[in-house]
Amino acid sequence: MHVIAAKAAGFLEALQPEFKEYIKSVLANAKILAETLKNNGFKIYSDGTDTHLMLVDLRPYKVKGNLAAESLSRANITCNKNGIPFDTEKPMITSGIRLGTQAITTRGFGLNECQKVGELITKVIKGLSENPDDNSKIESEVRNEVIALTSSFPYIRIYNKMICSICKKGETSVVDSRPTEDGTAIRRRRLCVCGARFTTFERVQFREIMVIKKNGRKSSFDRDKLSKSVYIALKKRPIDTETAEKFISKISRALEELGQSEISTNTIGTMVMEGLKELDPVAYVRFASVYRNFREEKDFVQFVDKLDVYKKR
Repeated sequence: MHVIAAKAAGFLEALQPEFKEYIKSVLANAKILAETLKNNGFKIYSDGTDTHLMLVDLRPYKVKGNLAAESLSRANITCNKNGIPFDTEKPMITSGIRLGTQAITTRGFGLNECQKVGELITKVIKGLSENPDDNSKIESEVRNEVIALTSSFPYIRIYNKMICSICKKGETSVVDSRPTEDGTAIRRRRLCVCGARFTTFERVQFREIMVIKKNGRKSSFDRDKLSKSVYIALKKRPIDTETAEKFISKISRALEELGQSEISTNTIGTMVMEGLKELDPVAYVRFASVYRNFREEKDFVQFVDKLDVYKKR
């Protein structure tokens, strides 16, 4: 039903008089972007564009599509690698990139801004052609120019107040959202104006749980604290983020399913330890060393000696 609703909303928008003006701007911006790239030595397939898209051949600069897309991404310009007609490169490499103008037109860009975008893309590709091993200097220069350009065209998103973990400013935006594999959360890839990229997760919390500490004090259950302790235990272990998040979600759901409004730290700690024992034995020992307050070397030795996983080895 959500797909049908989305289509209905899209059709309704397309019926509005202002949408015609918007589409005219999208096409005009695409033409000026394609023309700018052509003037800078790129080949545009079909010798231009009559739509919002264009396919750019990078072979004049001897640059591969995947490397170009990655370099442009580091400069805060998002595009896709794309095969060209009769491409001799592998599908995951390609000899071209695909560009479109819907997003920047929605942002408010006009002809002058799209011409500037074309010049910035050219600058990155030329830099990559001349310095294929390290284009960081040009990427940094272009990234600053992109930030300056887009700052004149602010846009509103309900997620734009998320604090960046790098620069500590709240000027981040969501560039991609998709559900996790187990369907219990929404993973959002975020981009900050400083160029940093990071991922956040959105989850449902069914009930408020109070945690009873060892000294008797109570505080609200904080998933972030649980997540931090788990990630510390898993540091430099062969466990990817998706698996770690699924593990943390499993613990959180298990706590909610207990049906209790108050849960002791001992219950939480035991639950995490048992889970880590199955997930990664090294992380299990790390977590246990803090949870059980190991103070001497013998504490580790005695604990590890009891592990079945090590006895089997």
